[in-house]
Amino acid sequence: MEFIDRALLSSYPNAPASLRYTVYFVTFIGFINLIKLGYGTLDLINRHFIRRPKDLMKTYGGNDTWAVVTGGSDGIGEQFCKDLSKKGFNICILGRNEQKMKEKLDQIKKQSGKEIKTRYVVADFAKLTRISDYENIASQLRDIDIGMLLLNAGWTQATPFIDFTPENIEATVNINAVHPAYLSKVLVNQLNERKQRSAIIITSSGLGSIPASGFITYSASKAFAGFLGQGLNFELKKKMDVMTFECGETRTKLMGSRKSRMIVDDISRVTTGCLRDIGYESLTYGCLTHELAMIPLKIFPLRMLQSMMFKASQKTFAMLQKKEAEAKKQN
Repeated sequence: MEFIDRALLSSYPNAPASLRYTVYFVTFIGFINLIKLGYGTLDLINRHFIRRPKDLMKTYGGNDTWAVVTGGSDGIGEQFCKDLSKKGFNICILGRNEQKMKEKLDQIKKQSGKEIKTRYVVADFAKLTRISDYENIASQLRDIDIGMLLLNAGWTQATPFIDFTPENIEATVNINAVHPAYLSKVLVNQLNERKQRSAIIITSSGLGSIPASGFITYSASKAFAGFLGQGLNFELKKKMDVMTFECGETRTKLMGSRKSRMIVDDISRVTTGCLRDIGYESLTYGCLTHELAMIPLKIFPLRMLQSMMFKASQKTFAMLQKKEAEAKKQN
């Protein structure tokens, strides 16, 4: 404080006490933020480069343990299935396309290099709105030992809220918010009664961390999912590890050759980064590139981010309308 007093008095000899106390306060806040920045940097280095991931089979597995993955026949969900099958977990996929699930499970089983079992449950999460619908799903899983539950199914469309159809709003909320809450609820006792620990991973999105205009229904529903995972991690910590996975844009077959202004990473690095953090964190961004991509969302003014996203949403929606109009003309 003496250094601050000397510097202040040399510039403002008649500085009032209120100014001095204001400078003390600002200096204190700056010092605290500097400590937080240093700790955050060390924590990031530890998580991505030093800390060893848990042995998932040893932590959550057994002689005949299953990983249940929603949306496991495409994209990130499919990669989760591949990763966990190679660790020895039996794989159960929940999704709406029965034929696709059969085909993907055959591929996963062949590529796993392990003697694993597979099964599937047909469920269209866009249309499931009651807890009783999910109790019916849970009844089909009572006979298996679920060590890991990955609530990965998600859906969105870049559309301004006023142009979003009622059907699309229902699908967005049902898949992104209702599905992780209800499926967690109907399976939580089954997971909690195991002798070993269990794990739940809820896939959210980086857009769930801000009110993303132009994607607001998706953003709000993913925010719900994100808070659900982080809150359950504390409530269930005696027997379960629950983690929210705020994923960024990922290079998948569905993305194709489309270019993106976002930071995009390969799907295998994304899922590996997520599984690396389960049992340690309540929130992960997965890979390093996606964690770094979150920095602008935390430091840039919200209005600027909302303006950029809303304009991008309007542009994308206009392109979709144009394609639909062209398709109608051809028909």
